[in-house]
Amino acid sequence: MIYAIIDESHVIDVRHINAAAAVVSYSMSSVHELFGDVEARRNKKLVERLSSEGPMTEREVRRIGFGGKSSVPEAYDWFKSLTDAGIVVEVPSERKTVIWGLSEAMTEGQAA
Repeated sequence: MIYAIIDESHVIDVRHINAAAAVVSYSMSSVHELFGDVEARRNKKLVERLSSEGPMTEREVRRIGFGGKSSVPEAYDWFKSLTDAGIVVEVPSERKTVIWGLSEAMTEGQAA
């Protein structure tokens, strides 16, 4: 409607809708360019660290993903997405805290 008003038209035409769609598309591209896919970057960083340093505590993993600034539900959702995607697994440990490591599929994929 804004583009029809700017065009001093009393009717919204296809060209007005196309102009609005172009602005929305440009805006979405700009946001993606600026912020990218946060979760993908977070996952990549974790995989790189687990590959080089080996299994880590839940606290260490959370610090990698959120810089120590995560709420429990946010971290829980991230851990769930990591395990559901087959990226990390809980490593058996005699420690009282949960230890996370790369899944076998991830370590095999890196060896290839």
